[in-house]
Amino acid sequence: EFERICTILFDQSAIVLKTGKEGLVRSRLARHVRRLGLGSYTEYLEAVDADASGRERSDMIDSLTTNKTSFYREGAHFEYLQETVLPQLFAARERVRIWSAGCSSGEEPYTLAMLLHEVVRDPAQRGARILATDLSSKVLAMAREAAYPEAAISELPWSGAQRYFTRVNGDAQRTLRVRDDVRSLVRFARLNLMETWPMEQGFQVIMCRNV
Repeated sequence: EFERICTILFDQSAIVLKTGKEGLVRSRLARHVRRLGLGSYTEYLEAVDADASGRERSDMIDSLTTNKTSFYREGAHFEYLQETVLPQLFAARERVRIWSAGCSSGEEPYTLAMLLHEVVRDPAQRGARILATDLSSKVLAMAREAAYPEAAISELPWSGAQRYFTRVNGDAQRTLRVRDDVRSLVRFARLNLMETWPMEQGFQVIMCRNV
């Protein structure tokens, strides 16, 4: 069963699961087995193969992928963009196009959008846009919500970084939502990097970190 799951995962995403990860796979897929009322992982794999819509296979891949991210993660990359790359592009009157190729739950592309606001007064008017893609539909849904716990923004280095967020009223968890003019710079889409890339335009910056 484990070997079959590893094969499906590799064929779909080129992710390699090594021997010793059986427990992780079991724990992450158990809820799908229960949801479908099945008695074994063999029956679950049969159900995945039988689902013509591909939804079960997609849900399985979602559950097996790990999505680790944070705002301003690995700050040296963002410092270089802010101090060197973006000023040069805007000075050349470039229409800045950035691709966050493994965007997870949105912290990276929203950090990039805030960075654009730090570099120029109105990045949308200057034609700046960010494409954010990920293999996982689950994390893309979270990214589109753009809601994060207040503690998550602590790594942002800019003075008054909270100005890029609005507080969610009546929320005891102290949740913040990314401001609309920041969110509008980002377009989210599901993309498996192993498949055909549909983009017709080029990008001056591609973030493909930890993929």
